Amino acid sequence: MGAIMVLIIVALSRISMRIINGLEEGIELFDTEVEYIARPPRRNLAMLTITFYTLLELLIPGNPVTGWVALAAAAAMLNLLNDWHIGRPLFNRWVFSLYSIYWAMALGYLLAGLAILSGWPLLSPARHILTIGAIGFSVFIVMVFASQVHSGRTPEYRTWVLLASLSLLIAVVCRIAMSLPAFASLYHVLLSLSAILWMTAFSLFIGFFWKTLIRPSADGRRGCLPDHTQNHS
Repeated sequence: MGAIMVLIIVALSRISMRIINGLEEGIELFDTEVEYIARPPRRNLAMLTITFYTLLELLIPGNPVTGWVALAAAAAMLNLLNDWHIGRPLFNRWVFSLYSIYWAMALGYLLAGLAILSGWPLLSPARHILTIGAIGFSVFIVMVFASQVHSGRTPEYRTWVLLASLSLLIAVVCRIAMSLPAFASLYHVLLSLSAILWMTAFSLFIGFFWKTLIRPSADGRRGCLPDHTQNHS
C-alpha cells in the first residue's frame, strides 16, 4: 500500500501543476493567473517517510519506532499541504478534491501512528482511510477529470460527481465505525452499507460516462495527442 501512496503523490504533483497553472491544453479553471508549485523537498520528504513506515510495518509491526515513523509520515503529508494554500483558487471543486486526497493520507498515517503507540483500535480505520479514502477517491476523481479532457470536453464538476464523492466519504466513515466497540452490533450493516456506497460511486461514473468513453472524441483527436502532432502523423 505504501508504494501506491508514493505513486499517488508523484502523479498528483504532476497533474495538479498542469491543471492549476493552466498548462493543460484547453483547460482554464481560473480567469486570473494562478501560481502553484509542487515543491520537490516537501514531496520527497513525504515519500521517504511513507516508504520508511511501509518497510517498518513489514519488519517490526507494532513496534513504537513504527508508530513514530507513521506520525512522521502524517506530519510530512501535512507539510506537503502547504503547497496547496494558494488562496481562493483552492476552493475550486477540482482543486479542493485533489487537496482532500492528501488530507486523507495524512489522517490515515496519523491514526496508524496513534494506534501503534497507544494501543487504541485505530489501525483498521487508518488502513480504510488510506484505501477507500486516498486510493479510492484519487482514482475516482482522476477518472472523472481525464474522461472529460481526453474525450474533447470541458471538465465539469456536476452534481452527480459531488454525490459520488460524498458516497465514498460516507463509505470511509462506515468502515471507521465498524472498528469501534460502540458500533459492534451494527458491524454487518455498516460493512454492507460501505460496500454499497463504494459501488454506487463508481456505478455513477460508468452510468454517466459510458457513452462518452465509447464514442469518438468531441474535438476529433485520437487519444491524448495534441492536434499539431496528429496532423503530422
